[in-house]
Parts: sequence; C-alpha cells; structure tokens
Amino acid sequence: MSDELPTVVVGAGVIGIAIARELAMAGKQVIILEQTESFGTQVSSRNSGVIHAGLYYSTNSLKAQLCVRGKQLLYDYCQQRHIQHKRIGKLVVATNQQDMVKLDRLTSQGMVNGVTDLNIIRSEQIKELEPNITAIAALHSPSTGIIDVHDLLVNLLSDVERHDGIIAYHSRVESVEKTKQGFLMHISVKDELSDTYEDYPLECQQLVNAAGLGAQSLARTITDFPQSLIPNQFLAKGNYFALEGKSPFNHLIYPLPNSAGLGAHSLVDFQGRVRFGPDVEWVDHINYDVSEDRKAMFIEQIQRYYPALDPSKLHADFAGIRPKIVGPDTGTTDFMIQSETEHGFAGLVNLFGIESPGLTSSLAIAEYCKNLLLSAN
Repeated sequence: MSDELPTVVVGAGVIGIAIARELAMAGKQVIILEQTESFGTQVSSRNSGVIHAGLYYSTNSLKAQLCVRGKQLLYDYCQQRHIQHKRIGKLVVATNQQDMVKLDRLTSQGMVNGVTDLNIIRSEQIKELEPNITAIAALHSPSTGIIDVHDLLVNLLSDVERHDGIIAYHSRVESVEKTKQGFLMHISVKDELSDTYEDYPLECQQLVNAAGLGAQSLARTITDFPQSLIPNQFLAKGNYFALEGKSPFNHLIYPLPNSAGLGAHSLVDFQGRVRFGPDVEWVDHINYDVSEDRKAMFIEQIQRYYPALDPSKLHADFAGIRPKIVGPDTGTTDFMIQSETEHGFAGLVNLFGIESPGLTSSLAIAEYCKNLLLSAN
C-alpha cells in the first residue's frame, strides 16, 4: 500500500464505489478503503434493488434531483454494460377514498420533480394489468425498474480498477488528522496470514466519507471536526418476507408511503420470486435476523391490496438497515452531503443518511461529489 494517495474513499458500497469511479475517470488516483472482506456487504446488498422514478421527494431536494438524474444515468449505464435490469413498472395503489387525496398529491409531486410519464388508472385498468390486485385507483410509474445490484457493483469496481484505482479490504480507519497537504489517516489493516491487524499511516489530499452505517463514527475520528455537524444516526431495520410459488403480479405493487418508508411493497426478482417489504423496525444495533412475529403485520398490510394472499406461503426472508438521520415520528429528511462550505475542511466530503433512493441516485451522487471536490481545487 502506498503511503501517499491523492484521494481516499471510505466505504465500498454502491455510493463509495460510484464516487471512486467518477473520480478515477476524472484522472484522480483513488483508493477505496473497506473494513469488511468484500464490497457491498451492508446497505447495498440488503435492499429492494429498485430503480426509483423520483416520486416521493420534496421539491428541489437532493433526493428529488439526484434520483431523477441518477435513474437516467443508471439505465444508460446498465444498457452500455449489459447489466441485468428491467423497467418492470410500478403501481402505487389506493384502496379507499381517503387514499385518493394522497395519490393525487404523490402524482403532482412526481411531476414537479421531473417524472413525466406518470398516470392515474382506475379499477378497471388495474384489473387488466394486475388481476389479483384490489384497488380503486393506482398511480402507474412505467419508468420504475429493478436491477441486479451485485452486477452493478462488479461493473463499477471494474471501472475503478481500469482507471488505476485500488480497493483495500479489511482496512479500518482509526483516526484522521488534518494536515497542510490534506489528511493523515491511521488505518488498521488485517494481515491475512496472521489474522492480526497492523497500523498504517496513509496521507491523502482528499477524503470522501461514504461509510454508510459507519459514516458518523468515521466523522467523529477526524481531529477538530465540529461534532455539532455530525447528525444523529437512527437505525431503521427493514424486514422482508418471501412468498412461495409463482408471482401473482406483473409489476411492482406499492401501498401509499408512510412517514418512515414506502410501505410493505411487492418485489419481483429476476428469477420470478416475490418478496414483500421492507417494514420499519427501529433498532439500537445492527441485527439482520427476521422474526416471524412480524408476519401478522405483513399479512394485514398486504391483504389490503392483495386479499387472495395465502398466509401459509409467506415466510421470513432477509433484512437490511437504513442509515437514517431522523428518528421515529419525525418524518423524512434529505440526503446530507457536506463539503468545505459546510464544515471548513478543504478536500473532505461527508455523506450522511444515504438511504433510499441512494441506489438509484448513486451515479448522480458520484457526479455531485466529484464536482464538489474538483471545484474546490
């Protein structure tokens, strides 16, 4: 490992690798530090794998802008690199008259955000598209899709390495000091032969904190970094349940969103398997076990729009953790991407709260961070 590198990206999830790719393609020498044994092992591999259209997010928010931009970048990249994906489309369903106001509001918000292909369909049209769904109306979003996240990660990392970028696994950042040249990082690197960690100093000119669930912890290791600028972290566990047998749906089916998430929606993978989720379970520590005790709640939510659900065919599947920066009963908030303008540390970008639509936005977030760093030079 070199003792001096111009740019370090901490975190080998889809956000970190996308940023590293963008910087490497701009001519930067890049190293990615990942504390686990592989890439994409946490947030990136434990989500719905959906390419979102951009419906839900506040006007002019980063989420709205980067999702809509990122969606197009992602579809283009998938086509160029033959990454498995499908514009399967989505129906956001209204099951009663009270839902109609929310559905109209969601449609309007999507259009304000630049999603131009939306239309509301009524029960007769719903039955034509989805015979097993019961709803009085639905918002049809044809540009919503699904993607093979692992395939995406492999291609992004291949681009990094093709442009002379490096990834170092089992590399944990212990502390960071600001220097005249940039940053001095103290890294614990695992020795594979002895299964012990050795300390390495690493100097870099620029530092991107894309550590996901560890972003706040990493920021706290930066000497003299203003602690007031580090947001609280709240862990929102998302549980998924799988349905046995052939998919009863042709599209992704979503209920209307709630204050903490998008509701227990249906997902179809490339093998035709169906899952429902995620729900929102606020937790104090990372735990990916899924309790069968949550099944009753899933059944109740799913049967609102899919009354023919056979509960005996629904089983606990997997879980992910969303790195939220607001807690229960406080609504939603925007991505937090900090640069020198916010914190005064030249060459440092912190990314906090990169939850959904982070996957969809990943290539646009990478563009955004590249521009922050290059414009500061």
